[in-house]
Amino acid sequence: MYPVVEWVLKQIQELEDDLLRRTPSELTSFNITGVRNVRKQLNYMHQMLRPMKEVLLKATADFEEGEGGGGSVSESGKDRVSSAALSAKYMRDVYSHLIQILEDIEVGQSECRDLIESYN
Repeated sequence: MYPVVEWVLKQIQELEDDLLRRTPSELTSFNITGVRNVRKQLNYMHQMLRPMKEVLLKATADFEEGEGGGGSVSESGKDRVSSAALSAKYMRDVYSHLIQILEDIEVGQSECRDLIESYN
C-alpha cells in the first residue's frame, strides 16, 4: 500500500472502531467532524489524481508507439527502441500503481459514507 493512503485508511478504521464501541447514548460525543475531514482529504486526493490516469494512459500509448522504431537498424535506432520500450514499461507500472491508489481512495470514500450513515 502507499503511505499517505494507508495513513488515511487507518484513520477511517480508528474512527469506525470508535463509533462501534459507543452506546447509543454516547453517540453525541462521536467525532463526526473527523470523519468529514478524512472524507474531504480523500475527495481532494481523488480529484487531484484522477486526471493523471488519462495523462499516464496517453503517455504509455505514445511510448508504445515509439517501440516499433520505424524499422531502423542503426545502433542509435536500437537504443531508441530500447529506450521507448523501457519508458513504456515504466509508464504502465506507474499507471498500475495509480489505479491501485484510486481504488484504495474509493474504498475509503465508501467507508466514510457508511460511517456518516451509521452516525445519522
